[in-house]
Amino acid sequence: MPRRSRENTIEEKRRMRNQRRKRKRLSRTARERENREMRTQKERNAYSRAKGLARMNTKSGPPSSKFATVNLIDPSELQPISEKELILGQGSYGQCILKSFTRLNVLVVEKQCLMQSTKEMVKEAQIMQNLTHKNIPAIIGLQLEREPISLVMEFKGKENTSTTVKRVNSSPTSKDWLIICHDITDALAHIHSKGILHCGLKSNNVLVTDKHGQIIDFGKACDPVHFPL
Repeated sequence: MPRRSRENTIEEKRRMRNQRRKRKRLSRTARERENREMRTQKERNAYSRAKGLARMNTKSGPPSSKFATVNLIDPSELQPISEKELILGQGSYGQCILKSFTRLNVLVVEKQCLMQSTKEMVKEAQIMQNLTHKNIPAIIGLQLEREPISLVMEFKGKENTSTTVKRVNSSPTSKDWLIICHDITDALAHIHSKGILHCGLKSNNVLVTDKHGQIIDFGKACDPVHFPL
């Protein structure tokens, strides 16, 4: 084959290869755009459903007769307390960050969840709202307008830190441990008296503050009647 013909053939192959690559890029871009639009629509639908769930009242059926309305929090009301986020704990579920809640001017814990659906988050908030006990952090509300969605609760700790039983640095005495165990059993009795099961009690889900115990993380908790396992 003449040299010029070979060059033309090579050039034609290169041009066709570039065209195929361009078509693939355009196709991939179109798919990505379509996926983004689908995700956006799903997030809007999830937020709308969550608002409805979070605002259930006594006229809407059995669950609402037991679980009160959950307060919705605007993202602008949650402000960092320093330039660098103070992460109190993190895991596969997401992370807990210490924030300032400007509406009440108090420190709160924002539990940002990556693994929970909006419905599961609302369920956790409703269960916590039904629990009022000195050894259980109080629920402040839900932040559903910005990803990641989050649950906001009372901060239990000192000097901007929270310590779990698993990570206690000091050396509590036997008397201290008895007080902590009494706090946990008392809180657990309160949970059970409301017909709720925690379903996730372990050393990582018990805080120790001023030699007192606090039960946290109701992500796996359930009310067998209204929120079955």
